[in-house]
Amino acid sequence: MDSSRTINSPGQSRRAAQKREYATDSQWNLLCAAQWRGLAPAAHEYPPWSTVYDYFRKWRNAGIWEGMVRTLRERLREQSGRQATPSAGLIDSQSVKTTERGGLHGYDGGKKVSGRKRHLLVDTMGLLLKVVVHAANLQDRESVNLLLEPVKGQFPRMEKVWVDQGYTGKGKTWIETHMGWTVEVVERSPRRGWIMTQDQGW
Repeated sequence: MDSSRTINSPGQSRRAAQKREYATDSQWNLLCAAQWRGLAPAAHEYPPWSTVYDYFRKWRNAGIWEGMVRTLRERLREQSGRQATPSAGLIDSQSVKTTERGGLHGYDGGKKVSGRKRHLLVDTMGLLLKVVVHAANLQDRESVNLLLEPVKGQFPRMEKVWVDQGYTGKGKTWIETHMGWTVEVVERSPRRGWIMTQDQGW
């Protein structure tokens, strides 16, 4: 392991430094969309992939990653002169092509894409509130509950969301009934400038 990758502050224990390194390695792996086994212990740059993944899984199950995103999002909103939690948001999805080897996948007839669908809820700054991944064959109006059910009650100030026509009918009704939000349907995908595009770039 390359000791130059670990920065020890005064009084910081070796254990704490290792955990920080595991977090950094997990973020690098996710950012690069690499396989966990792709971490290269042979180059003495990373710990064993199984160790890094074990910490990543434990922190994921404990909600630590989502907590980090929430903290950073609220700080950015406050730095922009807004309240920590949003009062409005946007919902959109994007189908992406994947191989048929393992994992969820399906055929999106509208987009002519076989793979998975990324379903996102963002605030009006484009900051991520929730994302789920499911088979691409699930229509937006049929799967919006998969996106929103887990965040029910988390954004008490939320009053309104913008959606495109893929959510008309059953989807719009579900949001209004179960979330209590006003829904505005726009003719085109609700990407107000680059708001949704920046989150869908990963």
